[in-house]
Amino acid sequence: MPTSMKEEPAPSLGRRLGLPSLEGRGNYVASTVIDSLAHGLVFAFLLVYFDRVTELGLETIGLALSAGRFLALPVPAVIGPLMDRFGSKTVVVASNVVSCLGMVVCAFATDAWHIAVTQLLVQTGTNMYWTCSRDLVGIASRGEQRSRWFGLQNALRNVGAGFGAAVAAGALALLGTTGLRGVIVVSAVSFVVAGALLLAWRIETPPRTEDEGDEAPSRVSYLTVFKDTRYVSLLAVNLVFVFAAMALPVLVAIWTIDYVRAGAWWAGALIVLNTAMAALLSTVVVSRTEQRRKHRLVQSALAVNAAAFAMFALAYWLPTIPAMSVLLAAMLLYTLGEIVGTPYMNELTVTLTPQTGAGRYHAAFQLSWSLGMAVAPALFTTLLTAGPMLPWVFLGAASILVLPLAQRLRAAS
Repeated sequence: MPTSMKEEPAPSLGRRLGLPSLEGRGNYVASTVIDSLAHGLVFAFLLVYFDRVTELGLETIGLALSAGRFLALPVPAVIGPLMDRFGSKTVVVASNVVSCLGMVVCAFATDAWHIAVTQLLVQTGTNMYWTCSRDLVGIASRGEQRSRWFGLQNALRNVGAGFGAAVAAGALALLGTTGLRGVIVVSAVSFVVAGALLLAWRIETPPRTEDEGDEAPSRVSYLTVFKDTRYVSLLAVNLVFVFAAMALPVLVAIWTIDYVRAGAWWAGALIVLNTAMAALLSTVVVSRTEQRRKHRLVQSALAVNAAAFAMFALAYWLPTIPAMSVLLAAMLLYTLGEIVGTPYMNELTVTLTPQTGAGRYHAAFQLSWSLGMAVAPALFTTLLTAGPMLPWVFLGAASILVLPLAQRLRAAS
């Protein structure tokens, strides 16, 4: 007589996609998506917007935008102590308010100093957000499936930014300057909605254990952070990842169009491919790799990045059609490096950060991002002017040289 066997239930769609449990975190997830949408709506088109609505030249606009970004560089250092005092959620809500004010100034900007103020406010809000966001992910994950949460964050940021950029592009194509003005208004409102959703999110704070830091937050200074040699190793490795991330907005388009001569449409296709892969595959890849040693995954991402940069350089020497194929392969590798490296770098900074005085550690991590993002455009364009191979040589060599530093993170992985 045949025996009946209990069938295992089919895994849910969320489980197949590598999603963490979202129960009780709906407001946080929705806030992240809307915040990403608000950024995506305008930031890819700020230069175009100011060129259309002001009588300033492109060079003046660019200098004003850079001035605002550099003025915002110290923000993470100021935010670290505020995060320790008021908590990461409160600071992120405030960051949405600051970003909204930036959009309000943007709507009325006519002079160069207006543009600088707009960029200062927006970049201040962005720095506030990212200084606290990794701690916020740690709170949302409640210590469980943290790798998946960082993978989800990466996916959500790409979905929101990609969709926002597409909407802005459509508004510009259909309505011209009026459409861009409308996008500015929608972005400002979106920042408010994102902040309100996060404010309404109730956080369950786990009780502190006896071994979670024995120093008062006021005694954890930035000197304490920079004396932590393992954390400094993490910062150095992250700076290389920041330079790698900046290759997409700074180098890829001009390299594809002006140096490889594959056409603007191919440059756009490569960027869309990056966004789509990161949005669709981040959680899936993390769910398949989360049991592995984090420092090994970071080293793998560095090696993949180095291979991608070599392929970008190789395309320069090839005829157009083969070069396009090589660029495609390079972008696939580059995106894989992003998908594997970004979640685990973010997780390692949470793992290596003590709960007491965490704000200053997260601020130092964000400073490495802000510094890399500010330096990269000038560095890459200078290297590109000196020789077309030099940016890729720099990026590839840096990725290889920090592999031993990534090895120092093994105890935390």
